[in-house]
Order: sequence, then C-alpha cells, then structure tokens
Amino acid sequence: MVPRGHLQPGRDGRRMYVDWAMKLYGDSQGKDLNTAADIGTGPVAVMASLFPETVQVFGTEIDAKSFEHAQKHLGKKENVTLVKVDDSADILHTLMRACAEKIDLIVCNPPYFDINQRGTKTQVMTDSEGFYPGGEIGFCRELFNQSLLYKDRIRIVTCLLGRKQSVSVMKRFIGDHKMQVVSACFCPNQTRTWAVAWSFSSKLAVRAGISQMKPIYMETDCPLKVIEYLRSIDDGVVVEPRLFESTETKYTVTLPNTWSRRQTTDELKFTVNVKPWGRSHRVYFDLHDPNGQDHRDKLCGLVSKIKKTILL
Repeated sequence: MVPRGHLQPGRDGRRMYVDWAMKLYGDSQGKDLNTAADIGTGPVAVMASLFPETVQVFGTEIDAKSFEHAQKHLGKKENVTLVKVDDSADILHTLMRACAEKIDLIVCNPPYFDINQRGTKTQVMTDSEGFYPGGEIGFCRELFNQSLLYKDRIRIVTCLLGRKQSVSVMKRFIGDHKMQVVSACFCPNQTRTWAVAWSFSSKLAVRAGISQMKPIYMETDCPLKVIEYLRSIDDGVVVEPRLFESTETKYTVTLPNTWSRRQTTDELKFTVNVKPWGRSHRVYFDLHDPNGQDHRDKLCGLVSKIKKTILL
C-alpha cells in the first residue's frame, strides 16, 4: 500500500513500460539481462519489482520515508538492492559507485513538474516525486548528460514521460549528440504515456528500433463494443470479418483518410486481436505497416477514445 502523501503509481502502465524496455535489450522476459536500475523507486518500488528475479536490480531513492517504506515493502526480494541518494542533482553518481558491474538497462519515471510550480499543484505527491528543475525534460536531459560519463558501464537508458512534446524535445536533444534514440507510446487505461531510450551500443540500438512498434491493448468485458465503435467511426471503415465470435478472434481494420477531424493524409490499417483473459477479454491493437511514431500516436489516441466511450 502506498503511504499517504505519495503518488499512486499506475502498475499497468509501468508494466508495459518495463516490458518494452526489456525488449530493447532482448526480450520481455529479461532472459538476456543481468543488471538493471530503477532511478527513483518511490515507496513501493513498482518498477524494480517488475523485473524477473534472475535480474539484479539496483533502485535509488532520495526521499527518506520512501526509502524506508520501499525496504519494508520489498521484504525478502533478494534481487533488489536499494541505494539512498542525498542530492537531487545526483542521478547516477551514487548508483554507479554502489554497483561495481555494468548496468544493462536503466528505467525511470522522472518528476513531471518544474520546481517553480511547487505549491501550485493539487496532486498528492512529495517534492521529489513531482518536482525537478525543468520538469521531466530537465531531469531527462541531466540523466542523459550523466549517462555519458558512464557510457562504458551502461548499455541502455530509458525514461517514462507524461507529455508527447517531451518525447520530441528529447529526441532532438539526443540526436544532436549523434546518438540513436527510439520512443514508444503506451495506453494501459485512459491516460497515455510515452518513453524514450538511447543506447551506448549500436547493436542494441538496432533492436530498439524494431521493438518500439508492439501491440497496444486494453481489457474489457464487452469486446463486441470495441468492434461496434470502430465500425461507427466513418462510413468508409472496413472491418473484416463482419461476424464476432466469442472465442479468440482477429480483425483487420482499415480507417479511411476521413476518419479523423484532422483529415489524416493516408488511411490507417491495423489488426485487432480479441483474446479471452480470465473472465474478461484483452483487445490488442497492432499496426499493419507502421509509418513512424505519428501513426502509432494516432492509434493510441483512437484506443483512448474507445476506452472513454465503452467504459463509461
């Protein structure tokens, strides 16, 4: 349980993010990973606990109460080592001193707001959870700069971000340093999040570019409503097959260039996979012929609309 006064982390979104991050290195099961790090674990160390027990995880935390609570929460989880940090400007230095090995993968969810916005926000959070000079972009830039100092000991660094524009800013910033950078969009519930990643190994960067276009999914008790919504978007929508089956079913969906008010320049094609999931269903959305992050963002936006419509 998250103690009072702290952010309530969304576990589904962080699970999707950690799975994506592990795929950048090899696969979502972490078979190729040896060492990972979670920057800013929070009081329940959600992301650190999502890694397989075969991965040695180092988690850093600056807030004393969060650090103490995370230690109790993790209990006897032997593969996670918590590291106390004393300075907010120290993103990697204490971690790298505590870890004698190379770190294969770093994950983090930076503070969202600029430090000048402190006192203006109503969200329940600690200062270290919510505020940093320059907000999430400022944190991500400083993480990048510090990672350059340890590029011989770090393989992949990733950041979970709350604004789409932050992704564009960071991709330009990292690109200016002549490094490859990839991004992803996640839609676990009604809130979208994004992630960026950079690598100090060209071989791993190639894997990362392939891994970013994985299916988006949602859970629902009424998968038929998802199909009905897609058919109602525009007269030109094509959904095949036309009949819905209660067992696992795959649909091919083509949205014409008139489906959006913004008049998209080309049609959007994707696959919808409906799979039983316990007493419910999981509906996966996967682009047929991905055309960069723009098409993926459009699909993420569409899935968000579907969730808001059928989950009311």
